[in-house]
Amino acid sequence: MSSDNGKPRFDFSELSWGDDQAATTIGMRIRKAREDNDADGFMSAMDQLNDYVAKVLVYVPREWVVKSAPETIDWSVPANLKAYIRADKFNMLQEAMGEEKKGSSDEQSS
Repeated sequence: MSSDNGKPRFDFSELSWGDDQAATTIGMRIRKAREDNDADGFMSAMDQLNDYVAKVLVYVPREWVVKSAPETIDWSVPANLKAYIRADKFNMLQEAMGEEKKGSSDEQSS
């Protein structure tokens, strides 16, 4: 296995400013749907989140996927996130994405 330090990897080089704005509104939609107990709205916003994550996700450690997952997974396919990321790792995936995105932004601005 590569030197991934047990963390997923992301590539933000194809992420536009519009994509970034959309991500902000996705978070707002998720919170609003929770507050309103709107299951359809919540699932729609989660699908949008999966689309966003699939744009930037490059690698996921094997320990973060379900046991039945195939050896190679195309993470650019949003349905693969739902199918193969372990439920107990999705929040960690989001946190790792935020940390790496911030680090990527910091590197570009220096």
